[in-house]
Amino acid sequence: MVVPMIQIPAWPSDVLTDQFSVVVDIYNFVPPDPPTDPRGNPLPPAKQYIVQDEPADLQPKGGNQRAMQSGTAYEATHVLYIRRQPQAIPTGTRVDVKDSAGGQILQTLQVVFVADWGPHLELDLKAV
Repeated sequence: MVVPMIQIPAWPSDVLTDQFSVVVDIYNFVPPDPPTDPRGNPLPPAKQYIVQDEPADLQPKGGNQRAMQSGTAYEATHVLYIRRQPQAIPTGTRVDVKDSAGGQILQTLQVVFVADWGPHLELDLKAV
């Protein structure tokens, strides 16, 4: 039985794309300019998007992996695989996980480490 591949134009045709389980938004918070409204009340920070509606593969870390990192600054709960991005993704960046483009946010995570593997990035994330 032959299973058809899902084709996404941004990926080479030889890459299987049916492994994408979620869609993510990756962003930083930036202070507003000006920082207050006309009455002098502080304004909330705005989201500056690095990636929006990007297909990705999100995997929870296993118990042994989490136990080794427990209590360290590098402690992570999930691993996210996405294609290489034109803009660098710094640590501390927020990741909103959604089930579809423009869909409801399922969870928010924070980037603790970014590994660049050439055609894709591997982001270690922790729960916020």
